[in-house]
Amino acid sequence: GQLDITLLERSINVLIRRHEILRTNIVTVDGEGYQIVQEFRPIALSVIDIPKMNSVTEDLLNTMARDKALAPFNLAHDPLFRVEIIRCSDTDHVLMLTIHHLAFDAWSEELITSELASLYAAFASGTPPLLPELPIQYADFAMWQREWMTSEDFEIQRTYWEQQLRDAPALLTLPLDHPRAAKQTFRGSTETVLLSEPLTQRIHLLCRQHQVTPYMLMLAAFGVVLARYSGQDDVCIGTSIANRSRPETEQLVGFLVNTLVLRIRLAEN
Repeated sequence: GQLDITLLERSINVLIRRHEILRTNIVTVDGEGYQIVQEFRPIALSVIDIPKMNSVTEDLLNTMARDKALAPFNLAHDPLFRVEIIRCSDTDHVLMLTIHHLAFDAWSEELITSELASLYAAFASGTPPLLPELPIQYADFAMWQREWMTSEDFEIQRTYWEQQLRDAPALLTLPLDHPRAAKQTFRGSTETVLLSEPLTQRIHLLCRQHQVTPYMLMLAAFGVVLARYSGQDDVCIGTSIANRSRPETEQLVGFLVNTLVLRIRLAEN
């Protein structure tokens, strides 16, 4: 369809003005990192024209996206937010956003997508955008988190996790096709499995019967599978959490995600 690049540029500038982290640099002083929030300055969208969409164009777009993602950021000087428009024809465009992980997580991705769509639709219809004012910015969250890490509540949390993970197994002894490397490489990959609709419905029914969430059910099943293959009755699974436990952080773009270790003990069970 038709794209009004001027309105899109206006919408993106509202996002950059609205979320300070998108115009923040990270500098190091005596080994400590600090956020420097820059004054808002409107950006101009660069438009790159490429031939009409076809299979070759798809390959070119994928290559461009990969190159953009791999281009390093100078955290002290570069914006952590890059944006470009790829124009394949008058009615076919690709919006390419590259955002450093320091400023972004999966929750932020949904926020940016939703707010950008809302802003563009409002400007296109000539109505004012209805985005609520943000009560805090990412720097406020970072300061609160640093102060919280010196609090009594933090010590209670740390003591809890130390107890939960005491004597936890350091390794999951899965039977492998090849010898385990002496040094961990972190070269992993992802396997996606799609469940059928009837099976998905049965999973939701089972969850309702036992008053648990699908996440809890799938985690338990995954833990049992790992225990069966490894022969261990004590399994640790790492999981990412949104870490947005306060209403003030729900509309905040930034890296708030955290990783927790969930320990599943299956002895005599």
